[in-house]
Amino acid sequence: MRYFILFGLVLAIFMAGCIEPPIIPPLENETPVEPPVVTCTTFTEEVPATEEVCENFSYTDEICGKKQLEYSAILLPKTHLCIQDGPCVGQPLASCPTCSKAMSRCILVVTNEDEEYSGTWTVSATFSVDQSGFIKEPITKTIAPNESFNFDFYQIYVVGSPIQAASCDLPVTSAPIVDDCHQETRIETECTNVTTTKLVEVEVCE
Repeated sequence: MRYFILFGLVLAIFMAGCIEPPIIPPLENETPVEPPVVTCTTFTEEVPATEEVCENFSYTDEICGKKQLEYSAILLPKTHLCIQDGPCVGQPLASCPTCSKAMSRCILVVTNEDEEYSGTWTVSATFSVDQSGFIKEPITKTIAPNESFNFDFYQIYVVGSPIQAASCDLPVTSAPIVDDCHQETRIETECTNVTTTKLVEVEVCE
């Protein structure tokens, strides 16, 4: 009896492996599912915006300072004349060996080379002959722009032996310094923040 039951179980297992599972046919009226439709709309919207606006502007300012006037100083050839002793009077000292008294003349020409300002110059003079020296009274003169003036000095002296003409030194002891003011145009940039609106495109999808 036990063998009969075991044989029955083996036969049932064998029969189960030979039977194919049933095939389920598809449904004839089934409708496929489609994805939902998305609709997008674009519209224009105003939004606030801040911009930096810069502007150049000019203004005139007065600039002042000290200015030393440009000038030139030229010493003219010296003149040495005999002024005493008959036929030599008025003749060059070098040609009159018997002259007893002479006159020496020295001239410094100062030219104001500035184009705008007048200025005042002072020139001093010193004459020397043998062991003697003569200091002359300084000459002061105001000179207009691009004008010249002759600072003229002379000295009369007794001529020694041998004859020797006097020498002279004419320094400019004072030159003008003026207040120089002029208008100067300057440009500056000024920037400010300005709030405005601008149009932007916005897309909305549903």
